[in-house]
Amino acid sequence: MPHQKNQNSHQEPQDLSPLVIDYWTDLIVEHVLISINLGELNLSNPVDIVDLVPGSGQSSWLILQILLKKTSKIDGLQLRYLPVISHRSWLASARQQSELSNAISSEQIVPMLWDEQSDDPCLLSPSGRSAWRPSNPCIFLVHDRWASLQQRLFAVHYGKLLEANFEFLKTGLASNQREHQWQSVTDMEWANGFLPLINRYMMQLNSSPVPFPIGALRLLDLLNAKASQGYLMMSASEGFTSEYGLRLCGFGKIVESYEQSGRVPVNFDFISHRLRQLGAQSKEIEFQGGYVVQVAVRDHANAEARLANLTNNTDRGMFRYGPALADAMRALGNNATLDSRLAIIKLSKFDPSVFLAGHDALIAAFIKCKNFDRAIWREVLECVWKNCIPIQKDNNSDRSLAMTAMHCGHWQLARKILQKRIHIFGNTANDLANLAWCEARTGHIKKALKLSVAGLNFESNDALAMQVHQRITERLENWVGRWAIDLHDETTSISVEPLDQSHAEAYFYQYRDPQIAVMTGLPALSSLEETKKWIAEQSVDEDRVNFAVMHRDYGFVGYINLAVSNHASYFCFWMGVDFQGRGWATAASRLVCHYANKVGITILLTSAYSDNLRSIRALERIGFVKIEVRASAPDHDRIFFSMIPEEFADVNSVQELINYYEREKLPLYFPEQKSDLSFCSNRDIQLN
Repeated sequence: MPHQKNQNSHQEPQDLSPLVIDYWTDLIVEHVLISINLGELNLSNPVDIVDLVPGSGQSSWLILQILLKKTSKIDGLQLRYLPVISHRSWLASARQQSELSNAISSEQIVPMLWDEQSDDPCLLSPSGRSAWRPSNPCIFLVHDRWASLQQRLFAVHYGKLLEANFEFLKTGLASNQREHQWQSVTDMEWANGFLPLINRYMMQLNSSPVPFPIGALRLLDLLNAKASQGYLMMSASEGFTSEYGLRLCGFGKIVESYEQSGRVPVNFDFISHRLRQLGAQSKEIEFQGGYVVQVAVRDHANAEARLANLTNNTDRGMFRYGPALADAMRALGNNATLDSRLAIIKLSKFDPSVFLAGHDALIAAFIKCKNFDRAIWREVLECVWKNCIPIQKDNNSDRSLAMTAMHCGHWQLARKILQKRIHIFGNTANDLANLAWCEARTGHIKKALKLSVAGLNFESNDALAMQVHQRITERLENWVGRWAIDLHDETTSISVEPLDQSHAEAYFYQYRDPQIAVMTGLPALSSLEETKKWIAEQSVDEDRVNFAVMHRDYGFVGYINLAVSNHASYFCFWMGVDFQGRGWATAASRLVCHYANKVGITILLTSAYSDNLRSIRALERIGFVKIEVRASAPDHDRIFFSMIPEEFADVNSVQELINYYEREKLPLYFPEQKSDLSFCSNRDIQLN
């Protein structure tokens, strides 16, 4: 009689949700703490966590990181993660991901080569192959492995025991082969050790399916033999724990499950029965949605009490919460507030699938709400990113995350994701174009141009690559004249470049503190449209030079202005509200002042209010020196400064200040000089 084929042995599972991983790791940590208190662990040797379904490694990596965090205060504990693999290709793929590769090199992760046909697993450590001999009770993460192994499907039908022929069962009840779908069981050798359970089914069931997890039982025996010092075993799969579940399921659902996935729900009754025969205790918990979690312990003191302690607070809806929150995110549509989206992502523990469910609407909300709290969303996106590692080639979560990061100004994260994708999976026009955009928005436009060209060379018709290349070249075409430069300070990752419309949105956001306008004398800008208009107006006057201060990771962080008059220039700057006090203003200002000297500006002038101590200190750090002159009221509380190159040290800075105001026809009165000079209608005060 043909059995269910073991065609899903190497099927990669879906990544576990962070909510489920949090549950698993809580159980493991609680078990470890109890074992330490009872003296069951030898802390001089590692505790092995054997993951039977590592899949791509994403869930495994996250489980390990959370475990290390939760056990960081347990002195002496060594955790060793052993993903069970059937061929070395998993190891080769894992080594492409730096996080996994580093963990493998340090033997925090040690792949275990174990084909299910073999009884002899071996460890693939950097020093070579070795037999696996656990030196402590170990932990088995079975996940849904039982469901992927060979099963036989029996049925109790009015006092008879029948077995399904899977080949004919596929055709459905309407098939003319109906008489071959179920046949009487004559060989009962498979039932050795399970007769009490089968007899119970015969007594309790009238006409119900009875899956028999023959592959799971074989593997369970192997695991039990290898872990001679005991174990904690955790599994979860669609399945049954009693005759009640078998009666409610019926044949139709079994057949449908097999047709859709090649799997049959697991009968945990048989596995629990075998665990007891092997000296272990288990507890099965039925979850919402037909899921069963089985937790088992062997050779541990007070096994029943331990199981109760581990499982008493289990939330029976947990395995459905991740998908439910993804549904809730999709249901929000485009009109929900950003706070609503934030709440759902946090409730999911930053589940990438929940984030992805609302990705498009989230970006639309960012565009609609110009002044949203970028800092909190940067933190949220970083948490989601941690749950995406290692990244998957055919999974859009990481690429969508990069796009979202760009929309909230987290260029560092976006660049990191895109560079990682390119390093592991190679170039694509889309990734190169997005990376070019990151560079263009963080002060590296020439590097951006090269990347955009590379994207077009890779795929000349890619719409995104063409659009990015066009926008970069249009910006560069407007860079004309002696001030069309980009200057870089590598020690601080700061650069300056000509201010243009590409900076408008970030300018408006960083300008949101009204004190910036008050202290600098620049106009108050109440909307993005006003900001764009003001930037356009500045470009008309060639003697008003405007620079955007850029940071490698954060993009636009501040503004510098030079009001040029012959050989002199008035200097003004401000730093965005999110980036003050980091020393970036000093670095950017030195770049601009040094360049101004190179192109013939022999004196730089500026001023600050006498009570603006922060700005005064900043100017002095840049290299400005106080001018011993004061204006009359109402401008008597100003302190004036100058910066003069050494070769012009004999220049009279007081006279240069007076001359500047006279040339620019800006009325201001200096009583000491008895001169009617200009009053600067813009308060040229700079903020750090």
